[in-house]
Parts: sequence; structure tokens; C-alpha cells
Amino acid sequence: MELGLPIYKRTTPRFRLYGWIFNLEIFKMNMKTLPKKIKELKHKLQPWSWLYLICFLDLFAVSMIMPVFTTHLRSLGISHMDIGLLSSVYSFTQLISGPIIGSWSDIYGRRSVLSLTMAICCVSYGLMGIVSSFHLFLIIRCVVGLFKHTQTLCRACVADVVPPESQVTVHGLVNAFTSFSFMFGPVISGYLMQFENGFQYLTTIVLLVFLLNASAVLAFSDNQSKSKKNINENNRFTYRIVLVFKELFSINWKTLWALFGIKFFFALSSDLFFKNMSVILMEHFGMSHLYMGYTISFYGFISVLSNLCVGKIKRLLFLQKIYLTSLAYLLGTV
Repeated sequence: MELGLPIYKRTTPRFRLYGWIFNLEIFKMNMKTLPKKIKELKHKLQPWSWLYLICFLDLFAVSMIMPVFTTHLRSLGISHMDIGLLSSVYSFTQLISGPIIGSWSDIYGRRSVLSLTMAICCVSYGLMGIVSSFHLFLIIRCVVGLFKHTQTLCRACVADVVPPESQVTVHGLVNAFTSFSFMFGPVISGYLMQFENGFQYLTTIVLLVFLLNASAVLAFSDNQSKSKKNINENNRFTYRIVLVFKELFSINWKTLWALFGIKFFFALSSDLFFKNMSVILMEHFGMSHLYMGYTISFYGFISVLSNLCVGKIKRLLFLQKIYLTSLAYLLGTV
């Protein structure tokens, strides 16, 4: 009789069937209590704690693709000029779609727009592992550029739910979590790229991470939309595109030229560094994907340390002139 035997020795079909039924019932019970557990967790945490998870998972997925995407394109025979065109198209579509996505999130709520954009990015990044044509990559990059605004929407959520006196600290923590993702993503991508069809495995993991991120948004965030006044006028697609260029001419450049200049040079230097670093490390220094991942992860470690100190630095540099001067000196060192 098998009842007195240990579980691992009960090998008859009857006992295996009982085990499957028992595990299925436990799974059903856990799924029934899952909404209650999520509500209890939301009450224990701060209203904006879910933003840390969303920002981390978003850039964790991106940090796995970004270091090896250029080298993957080079392995497919795509030229440096075409790779630069892919980056430029992505940035241009981000410029056009940013205000439109922002206005939609104001009207329909951050939760709905965040989950929709993540679902589209999930499919787009999954397709990257299948296609090999430059024109298909161009279409996918346009789609990702149009809808990949997770970080911008999360920062808008910070302005919505975080008290003004705590926003600097929360922004610093958000940046720390995003930098923390760069400590692990490049190492994972470098390890997977050592295998055959490693990029396909990588895009599958990225697809699952975006799917998990969209589920986290639906589970933890609250859908809050602003007043729908003038919704018909502001929701027009052509109106939002014209507004992008119209607002560029309405900016007080005499007052804000320094801030925009610093932002421009920071973005220019970081893009030139990150977009070309992987190719330079592999083609000029002969570095493998794994050690290239270690190099980028070390940068993420330094970014975590610096972002954790943002709140204290801002409190010390309370004068605006001192703050801008320190940024200028930092830009000069870069």
C-alpha cells in the first residue's frame, strides 16, 4: 500500500492525478485572493511606490536591447549610415508623438495610456527578433518611437501624485531605479548574445518584461484623468502636431536659452556615447558581448550612486545660480 510511502515514491497514476488536482485547487484559491492581496499591498505602500517598479522594468528591458542592437544590425550587414538613420527616425517620432501621448494621458488617464503604449512596445520589441530587413526595422523603430514614452508618463505621474516638497527626492529615486536596471540588463544581454540566435532569445525576454510591466500598471495604478474641457479641439491629431512646432516659437528663448542649451549638450553627448560605444568596443577593441555588458553595467553602478545623492545635492545648492554653475562645470568636464 502506497499511503505510507514518501511522496517522491508514490508513482502510480492515481497519486499523480491527485497531486495535479490538489495543485490546481491551490492555484485557483491563490487567484481568487490575488486582488485582495494587491489591495492590501497598495495600502501599505506610498501612492507613488509603483512608479519605481514601472521605471525599473521599463529601462531594464531597454538596457538589454540597447547595447547589442547596433552590433546585431551590423551582423545583418546594415551600414553605419542606416543605423544612424534608425536612431534619427526614432528621435524624430519621439519629438512628434510626445505632446500627443501626453495630451491623451491628460484626457484618458495615465493608466490607460501607459498600459496601451506598453502593449504596443511589447509587440514591437518581439518583432525585432524576427525581422532582418532594414525597411522592417525602420517601421518598427517608428512605431516604438511613437509609443515609447513610459519614462515621460511616469514623471508626469510624479507631478500628479507626489507633494511638491518630495518631488526632487522621488525623481532622484526614480533615476536611481532606472540606473539600477543598467547594472543587470547589459550583463544579461551580453551573456545571451554569446549563443546562437541569442538576439531572438533576448527579444522574447524583453517582450515578457513589457507584458509584466503593463500588468503591474493595471494592478497598482489609479486611472485619473483631467477635465475634458475642449476635448474635441485638443484631441485632434493635426492640432497636436501643429502645436509641437508652434510651442517652439512661443518659448522665451532669452530667458531659457541656458537651460535648453545645457539639456541639448547633455543629450547630444550621451547619445553620441551610448549609440556608438558598443560598436567601438567590439570593432576597435575586440571586446566580446559579455565584457561589453560588464562595461555598461559599471556605468549603471556609478549612475545609481550619483542619483541617490541628487536630493542632498539639490538642498545644498539651493541657489539657482550656484546650481546652474555646477551643471555648467559638470558639462565642461564631460
